Amino acid sequence: MKMRFFVCFVSVIILWMAAGEGNVSAQNYLTLTALENSWVGIHNEMNNPDIHYRINGGPWLEITEDMPVFVEKNCRISFRGNNPGGFSHSVNNYTSIVISGNMNASGNIMSLVDNQGQSLVIPSGYCFTHLFENSTGLITPPELNPVVLMRGCYSLMFAGCSRMTRSPRLTVQNLAAECYESMFLGCTSLTRIEVRFSQWATFYDPMYGVDFYATLSWVNGVGKSGVFVCPRGLPALFGEDFIPEGWQIQYR
Repeated sequence: MKMRFFVCFVSVIILWMAAGEGNVSAQNYLTLTALENSWVGIHNEMNNPDIHYRINGGPWLEITEDMPVFVEKNCRISFRGNNPGGFSHSVNNYTSIVISGNMNASGNIMSLVDNQGQSLVIPSGYCFTHLFENSTGLITPPELNPVVLMRGCYSLMFAGCSRMTRSPRLTVQNLAAECYESMFLGCTSLTRIEVRFSQWATFYDPMYGVDFYATLSWVNGVGKSGVFVCPRGLPALFGEDFIPEGWQIQYR
């Protein structure tokens, strides 16, 4: 397997600029910061999106499944892609970012879709399904900026991220079918979730002929105690589809 090694130099940040970026801020790009020497790669499951990376503001390079990237401690790897039809497409056709080593995420996941992290509308169903699945080294998640969700867009997004201690702020009030399904499945260290929606939305599934919650199994396997931050109007229901059992409610 080919490996790429990069060493962080301050001069790299100053001298290299990607062509055609214009005034796009570095904060617009989905970024991982290494808390220790780490490796980052991708896993494609019947999917092959356009995706490029750069180290500390250097040149944009293509990342492929057979070429993981070494990221030295305190260095940053950012991502962008031109995928207007969606980054992933179903629970069986998706691409995951694979992390080996402890890293914090920041920036905007929409840079994987529009190359610049400026869009606020997720373009397709299941767009970010499985995105960080089983990345046990992910400590802090990125914020989720889109204001319009699509079916299954965040399903299984952080499943198996066992060191992540808090959720991103879930600020969208109007949910979509399956949008948060199994989102935090197996996040055993998760102790804080913050939401803005004020009802547990359900959607009819014609395949099964029943209604399912948009939050189906979303907190199955999270920490046994924690804080759930929500509006006062949200019904205080507990269980793997709702507020985790044993957690306290904090109204905002």
